[in-house]
Amino acid sequence: MAPSAADEPEVALNGTASPETDGMIATRAHYAPPWADVSIIGIAGSSGSGKSTLSHAIVNKLNLPWVVILSIDSFYKSLDAESSRKAFRNEYDFDSPDALDFDVLVERLRDLKAGKRAEIPVYSFEKHARLDRTTSIYSPHVLILEGIFALYDPRVLELMDMKIFCEADADTCLSRRILRDQRDRGRDLEGIIKQWFTFVKPNFEKYVNPQRNVADIIVPRGVENHVAMSMVVQFIQQKLLEKSTHHRAALTRLELEAQSAPLSDRVIVMKQSSQMRGMNTIIHDIDTSSEDFIFYFDRLTALLVEEALNKVPFVAWNITTPQGHTYAGLRPKGEVSAVIVLRGGAALEAGLHRCITDCKTGRVLIQSNVRTGEPELHYLVLPPDIDKHEAVLLLDAQMSSGGSALMAVQVLVDHGVRADRIVLVTYSAGRMGLHRLTKVFPEITVVVGQVVPDIEERWVEKRTQTQPLCTRTTAQQTPKSALLLRGSTPLRRLRPAPLTLARLLSGKPLPQRNSRLLNFCYRAAAWFGGSILFLGIGIVGFFLYDASTYQSHASQADVAVSALAINPRRGGPKNLPILEICLDDDDSEEARRQKEKPRLVILGGGWGGVSLVKELAPDNYHVTVISPANYFLFTPMLPSATVGTLGLRSLVEPIRRIIHGVGGHFIRARAEDVDFSARLVEVSQTDCHGNEQRFYVPYDKLVIAVGSVTNPHGVKGLEHCHFLKDINDAREIRNKVIQNLELACLPTTTDDERKRLLSFVVSGGGPTGVEFAAELYDLLNEDLIQLFPKLLRNEISVHLIQSRDHILNTYDETLSKYAEDRFARDQVEVLTNSRVSEVRPDSIVFTQKSEDGKIITKELPMGFCLWSTGVSQNEFCKRIAKKLGPAQTNHHALETDTHLRLNGTPLGDVYAIGDCATVQNNVADHIITFLRSLAWKHGSDPENLQLRFEDWRSVAEQVKKRFPQAIGHLRRLDKLFAEYDRDQSGTLDFNELRELLKQIDSKLTSLPATAQRAHQQGRYLAHKFNKLARATPGLKANEIREGDLDAAVYKAFEYKHLGSLAYIGNSAVFDLGPGRGLAGGLWAVYAWRSIYFAQSVSFRTRVLMAMDWAKRGLFGRDLMSY
Repeated sequence: MAPSAADEPEVALNGTASPETDGMIATRAHYAPPWADVSIIGIAGSSGSGKSTLSHAIVNKLNLPWVVILSIDSFYKSLDAESSRKAFRNEYDFDSPDALDFDVLVERLRDLKAGKRAEIPVYSFEKHARLDRTTSIYSPHVLILEGIFALYDPRVLELMDMKIFCEADADTCLSRRILRDQRDRGRDLEGIIKQWFTFVKPNFEKYVNPQRNVADIIVPRGVENHVAMSMVVQFIQQKLLEKSTHHRAALTRLELEAQSAPLSDRVIVMKQSSQMRGMNTIIHDIDTSSEDFIFYFDRLTALLVEEALNKVPFVAWNITTPQGHTYAGLRPKGEVSAVIVLRGGAALEAGLHRCITDCKTGRVLIQSNVRTGEPELHYLVLPPDIDKHEAVLLLDAQMSSGGSALMAVQVLVDHGVRADRIVLVTYSAGRMGLHRLTKVFPEITVVVGQVVPDIEERWVEKRTQTQPLCTRTTAQQTPKSALLLRGSTPLRRLRPAPLTLARLLSGKPLPQRNSRLLNFCYRAAAWFGGSILFLGIGIVGFFLYDASTYQSHASQADVAVSALAINPRRGGPKNLPILEICLDDDDSEEARRQKEKPRLVILGGGWGGVSLVKELAPDNYHVTVISPANYFLFTPMLPSATVGTLGLRSLVEPIRRIIHGVGGHFIRARAEDVDFSARLVEVSQTDCHGNEQRFYVPYDKLVIAVGSVTNPHGVKGLEHCHFLKDINDAREIRNKVIQNLELACLPTTTDDERKRLLSFVVSGGGPTGVEFAAELYDLLNEDLIQLFPKLLRNEISVHLIQSRDHILNTYDETLSKYAEDRFARDQVEVLTNSRVSEVRPDSIVFTQKSEDGKIITKELPMGFCLWSTGVSQNEFCKRIAKKLGPAQTNHHALETDTHLRLNGTPLGDVYAIGDCATVQNNVADHIITFLRSLAWKHGSDPENLQLRFEDWRSVAEQVKKRFPQAIGHLRRLDKLFAEYDRDQSGTLDFNELRELLKQIDSKLTSLPATAQRAHQQGRYLAHKFNKLARATPGLKANEIREGDLDAAVYKAFEYKHLGSLAYIGNSAVFDLGPGRGLAGGLWAVYAWRSIYFAQSVSFRTRVLMAMDWAKRGLFGRDLMSY
């Protein structure tokens, strides 16, 4: 462990080192920050005696920002399985000193005494376990340690400055404990009283009461004892005054020592070149506009940062130039971050980001006390892992006495940053401040623009923060940019603000009164009257439109219907009715024209099918959509519908309304089989008598977009689970959740049964499972607590079971960790490395892999379980794959080529998109087959084939054209060629080429089974079908009816990942690609909503979604079950 500031070897102020420091830095001076040797006040007493109340009263009385209350309850030991069961039965002795981890407590107190940061554990009394997260404490001046054993351990007593013991009547203590444990810890009355008489009262006499003997002050009646309160507050104020006096005296000693000493050689003063002096002239000129001041100050700041970066370690690094040469260059040895000293340091931030665009930054706010002049630490946020960064730039606009800089550097050192890795960058500094800083921290590097008198007003931050409302520039004015570097690139100037605001209704000025109050009232009345008028016009317009939608007369008329539409002929392998003509094929002239168009049949009304229909050009195809559901479901927002955040109607759109734009037809039926030779789809539906009816639907082009089903993974008992694939699933889940809550309120429900009913388990840590868990937590935390008994909120538990080591495992690991931390804060239990083995009616059995690799079987009571563990093939796809035989080798989805054509079917007839399909990546097989045929055609043996670099470039271009997903792996063709040219012959033989292509195959991954992929595939097919329809007349004229027409008229499908989103409970995460991710609170939630709002399928659903979000905010969620 690195020594603290208090442990550093102290050196006399005359510069002579102690013997221990010879051979090291001989002129180092000692500096202790104000928070070193923190004053610790211990408050002990019986449970319920008023310790916490007294602690908060002292804090309120002091009214200082550097006083921290630390509860000794945070240091309870983690319980083993047997002790945990006892704790839940109120049979574990929490009132014994053996229950506390005093070793950790002493270690943390010693760290705080030394001025270091301390990580305080967090203990959950609801779970009877220590949580994974900790709370950081740093730089308190006063620490109040309160708890029943605050004065028990002799090691703790040695660290204390004052010891207090609280006394109260036993009956008062019991009543306070009952109120606290029921309100804050979710315990029942019987358990509280049982624990009081079994453990609390006996242990008070045995362990707690003897602590009175070591107390400096005994406080009866707690906060009501004003005399004792005044004594405690006066003692703390006296200690703080003494520490402040010592700190200011130490700064004065450093000042006296630095008066005659030369500047350290680690202080770098910028060379005052002509350009530097010219910019300083503009910056110091009182007549310089804010626009010019900011521009030139940013330029000068960039020069300072560039000079500071010269002190960052670099390592040798060779690169290849575009011309093929090797350049021996350098690159930074490690990461560089920056810490900005507020508020002046913010003026240097623009220059910093000009030099390092993605620099991680922190903030520290240090202000001088107006009464004493002592620097005080008010705010601190540092970049994560700052102690591992190779260099840390500390930015401050000005430094005079050096007190703030000393404190800022000390903060960085306390957080593990080595002093020799800190570079202070400042525009101006006084000699006294530079001497102080380098005397205490001789290893630090300082880059300063100019050295100025020791005491100078902080004028830079005032200039950068003061800007006029608008700036005028006339043709006669010459900007100061003309004074420097004539002939250089024109400099970008800030755009002046607009001088006037346009009025909406009239160009006449409003009447001006002498009284400001009358002017304000007049304008308020004008705005109010205008708003009322505008609202009234809108209401009248709506009613006029609504009246026009009603039909007062019947619209019946004779309709021509083909006989084949009413009585279809039979045929096909099973002699079933064939739907050759639909009932509405003769409803209009446009419909009659479409009867002669190629028949496009789409199986499924999900993302793929609907996006295909919406992008199709009208009049090109006779479109028929077949689906068992007559609506399109907006699946990304389905978890929101399970808890009433969104209404079910807001997520669905009738398919007939969607296909109306292309004159399509809809059949509500289920696809059963396909006869590829006869081009017939066999479908089934139940008639009005409950009998199954089957018939054929003919096609010219068939698109299979039937989706998938939830993957059961061979787990028993899934009939006790709920799934989330359809709108009916969402309705059933909502009903079950509300039913469990209502049953838990019944007086006949036992405690164990209530806990089981309120135990919600989600199996699967993907986006669906995570978003459902988040929505469920929002329901419980926002609506349940208002409308249901508060006891239910304390009894509810949400558990998320994930087989991998992280939830959202397809997202960036940083985002997964962020989601896990949010769930931990919200008390949603995440069980990683766990696999469900069986689901029972009232519990779920799973195995969990412990940290030592052992497999532990656990059983969790549950009243509700959502099964969300990936997707698998439905029965229709399994029948199709079996029928196509060897052409379909994937057991999870139907395989297609890169043009989305189903493998094994006639070319250009059948396509598959969405979750039910996967694009086959067989780059090696395709190219090798192509080269074999090419070699045999030229009479050569393929095994003796030799490819030069030009030939390899041609092969790569064909790979990119045929397999667009491989483009990312073929960016550096020269490197690939050199890597696999094993014999350095300048050519690739057949085996080397095969090995290269197989490596590319191995890097190509399956496309994700998401709505985004299905949507892109549907749009791709629509654009291709539109182009095929336009090209058909030319193909027929040239008698081209066979061959790879898809490849001839359109490119292969290329998936472009646009990012993944997930809602995690009043916050959201955005995975935008490798290493690019965002996470945040409510702003991210609104961004997440906006994205899905824009992607909603129709204007109707967008309006309904907006209304549902508004209703949630105004009236809460819909908690009805029906």
